[in-house]
Amino acid sequence: MVDGTGRTGYSNDAARRLVDKPEEKIEGLLVGDIFECVHASQPGGCGGTEHCSRCTIRSCIEKTYATGLPLYDVPATLRIVQEGTRKDLSCTITTMKAEKLLRGKPAVLLSVTEYSIH
Repeated sequence: MVDGTGRTGYSNDAARRLVDKPEEKIEGLLVGDIFECVHASQPGGCGGTEHCSRCTIRSCIEKTYATGLPLYDVPATLRIVQEGTRKDLSCTITTMKAEKLLRGKPAVLLSVTEYSIH
């Protein structure tokens, strides 16, 4: 569960296994920081670099949050740093507006499926 900016409020076991981090290391972070996107470490951070406007994950979260419309099985690739090496995380994402509130605001359920890291 993320807010409209992509800041995490809740993660399930599958999400924590995907990023190999415990819940306390995920909660409150932006999606790019959780996945260790290479651009998240640049000045401006996740959401604040020139590359972020082309981020499929970010744009799907923002679109669903703003419109309430779900987006299903959208292909996305995120350049990440894993064990000191740059890799591509290819995945399929689905976003849905959630009735559950995060910090008093509506939330978006972000589902990551069919992923591979190469």
